[in-house]
Amino acid sequence: ANIGVVARTSSDYDSLVAELTAERVGEFFASMGVLEVIRYELPNLHALNFVVKGILSRPLRVDAQGKALGQALLEMLWPPGKRGSS
Repeated sequence: ANIGVVARTSSDYDSLVAELTAERVGEFFASMGVLEVIRYELPNLHALNFVVKGILSRPLRVDAQGKALGQALLEMLWPPGKRGSS
């Protein structure tokens, strides 16, 4: 599965690069059977792309294209106590 995260500003992008590591994403999705997470930085777009291997092999847990994974990742990034604070 591919999961993209786009920041609105350069400073937000810098925060994403520092905080949103491949290891952290892998830990977040560990219960879904993740085998490996590779992070690609796209600084010109202020974006990160994660290739998450093994997560779509369990179709009963997620949809076939993994569309719900991006939404799930947002729950990790911005817990309810921090929503709207930026």
